[in-house]
Amino acid sequence: ESREKAEACAPFYFANVTGLDKQLGRVFQALEESGEADNTIVIFTADHGEMMGSQGRFGKLVLYEEAYCVPFMVKYPGHTKKSQEDLMISPVDIMPTLLGMMGLNEQIPETVEGKNYAQEILTGNWSTQPKPKSALFLGYNNRIKGLRTDRYSFQIDNDGDQLLFDRETDPYQQTELTLSDIPKADSDFILSEL
Repeated sequence: ESREKAEACAPFYFANVTGLDKQLGRVFQALEESGEADNTIVIFTADHGEMMGSQGRFGKLVLYEEAYCVPFMVKYPGHTKKSQEDLMISPVDIMPTLLGMMGLNEQIPETVEGKNYAQEILTGNWSTQPKPKSALFLGYNNRIKGLRTDRYSFQIDNDGDQLLFDRETDPYQQTELTLSDIPKADSDFILSEL
C-alpha cells in the first residue's frame, strides 16, 4: 500500500521540486539583472523533509533522515566557497549567523539563544568554535522530542515510545535500538541534552 501511495505522490512531489527550482532560477536571474547578485546573500533551506513512503511512512515529524535532514545552502559571492559541511545548524542559529555574515555582529540581541556561525561558514575554520554535536527535534506540539547527534538519532514521545538508531552502523535506520544498546557515555549525553 505504501509503495502504491508513494508512486502516486511522487509525480506531484517532483513537480513541486521542479517548480521551486524554476522560481529560484527567476530569483537568481532578477539579482543578475539588477546588478545585486554579488551583493546578496541567498539562503536555501526548508523546515522539513518528506518520508515519501520510506519506512512505510509519509510526511514529516519523525526523526528518520528523510524527514529530518534538510538543506542549508548559502550563496554569498566573493565570500563563500563551493563546499559541503556536515553542520547541524538549528533554526535558532540562522538569524545570528546571517547577521554575522552581514557584518552586524553588534546588532545580535543578547537574548538570542542561537549561535553565530558566520565566520566558520565563511572561512571553513572551526578551530575557535566547534561544530554543534547535536540538534534538537520537536514535533506535534512538543509531544515528540528527540536529538540527532553525529552518530545517533533518538526520539521519544509523551507516552514514552522511543526510536533510537545508530546511523554509523545502520545508515538506513532499519534496526531500532534501546538506550542500553549504546555506550553509557552516549546515552547519558543524549538524555542530558533533552
